[in-house]
Amino acid sequence: MPGPTHEDFAQVVQRTDDLTPVVSDVVFGGIPHVFESDPDAWDFLRGGLSSALACEQEDVLVVGSAKMGYSLAPRKYGRPFLATSDIDVIVISAALYDEVWHAVLKWHYRRRHRLPPPDRAWDEQRRDDMYWGYLNPVGFKYRGLTRSAQLRPAMRVSTAWFNAFQGLSRTPAFAGRKVNGRLYRTRQHALSYHDHGLRELKRALRDAEEVEE
Repeated sequence: MPGPTHEDFAQVVQRTDDLTPVVSDVVFGGIPHVFESDPDAWDFLRGGLSSALACEQEDVLVVGSAKMGYSLAPRKYGRPFLATSDIDVIVISAALYDEVWHAVLKWHYRRRHRLPPPDRAWDEQRRDDMYWGYLNPVGFKYRGLTRSAQLRPAMRVSTAWFNAFQGLSRTPAFAGRKVNGRLYRTRQHALSYHDHGLRELKRALRDAEEVEE
């Protein structure tokens, strides 16, 4: 069953105080727009990623325009999903997340107050995302870091993540499409992030109405 139009969804966002159920039921729930005509591809994506990353199928979700059929970004709200649009996927796994997190902590603790400047800049970038409970394993660049051997568990996650998403490209349904992934530690972290996104959208919609008046 198709999801709400962007006009209907805008009304839901504007009149709803608690947006967390909207995220859970609408933004996360149901068959993504991109797979409405090809549910087998949806099963393949969830099954392939959950198998490669050792997580549950229900913890693999499609979000954004590929899920809704239109962008939820405040500045691009309502822009339709196109044949050339990216597919944004989130994977929820405390085990994978903690493997990266603990490796970074071990690497840092040995020199807690005396990291070389390049290492410190890298660490600060990691901490900024990790505070919010998400990260992109293939966004980690390890080259040039000192004592990088201590980061091998994180590197293993990065490699597994890269291989899992690359494996999708061998299926016709994903040929020519870019599939992006983000790892969340828990479902609550994912809900909080997207709840914030809808609140930003709500503010933008309200501001747009005030300008029109």
